[in-house]
Amino acid sequence: MDAHFGFITALEPHPSRSNKYKHLLLSSSLDWTVKLWDLRSFGQPIVEFFSPSYDYVCDVQWSPVHPAVFVTVTSGGRIALWNLSRSTTEPADTLSIIPENDELSAGVSAVALSGRGETTTSAVAGVKRALTKVVWARDGLTVICGDSHGALHMLRLHPAAAQATAQDESRLEMAIVSRTLDHNQTTTAAGGVSEDAYRQGISGDISGSM
Repeated sequence: MDAHFGFITALEPHPSRSNKYKHLLLSSSLDWTVKLWDLRSFGQPIVEFFSPSYDYVCDVQWSPVHPAVFVTVTSGGRIALWNLSRSTTEPADTLSIIPENDELSAGVSAVALSGRGETTTSAVAGVKRALTKVVWARDGLTVICGDSHGALHMLRLHPAAAQATAQDESRLEMAIVSRTLDHNQTTTAAGGVSEDAYRQGISGDISGSM
């Protein structure tokens, strides 16, 4: 199956221990996109996300504490915070990692993501570097990125951006169901599973896991 038009840079299964989300998988690629997959029906992605700056997407990681949140890092030095309970088309926040000078390659920079839809930079002047790897701290409040010059960048999330509410989970489930049904309509047109059968399966999965 051709999942992307470019080199795949990361595959990230959902870290949740709940049956609600364990079938979800994120993939990132040099084709500027991240795609969300349902491993139970692997024909085409549920959602396709485009890099805000149309850079190569070098890595993607789910939040360990918020089921709807993940981050991406790009070749243009940007990190994007996505929250699927708010939007499946736009990131909740983006940040350009711009080091002040080359001395940063031996150290660690510290910047912050608010999760409020703001686009900011960590310095006024400097040379952009590709962000090649990203990892979350276990508390879900800190993200560490590695860049193409060997530097590490530590980002602190606003607590409100990292904490999931019951409403967030409800919105996430509805977004998944809505997107999956859209996917199913396309599959049905091609002679696949019927929409009613898929709707019953999705409803059963959600109600059975609550």
